[in-house]
Amino acid sequence: MDCQEKLDNAIPLKLQAEEALKSISKNDITEIRTVLKPPPDVVMVMSAVCVLLNREPEKKMDNATGKKVVDYWGPTQKLMNGGEFLSLLLNYPSEDVNEKHIKGL
Repeated sequence: MDCQEKLDNAIPLKLQAEEALKSISKNDITEIRTVLKPPPDVVMVMSAVCVLLNREPEKKMDNATGKKVVDYWGPTQKLMNGGEFLSLLLNYPSEDVNEKHIKGL
């Protein structure tokens, strides 16, 4: 698959994601923010958002393994507490996503 073909496949997905983002309400944000133990898919998406917005994770001890783990849920909740969260997402310059961001995920 050449670059143009990959781009042609990616553009409709990007447009779908932008439309989905526009449908998120403040109530949706409040509902997600108040979850004590979010589903893994929510954690994964919000971790990616934190990486893109340059939010540092917390390092916590995993009681099951006894090892330190990277945890983005605390920073995610703080990020969503700010009234500018939706605006940050809607106005994020997607052209700034680069290999560094992708490796951080």
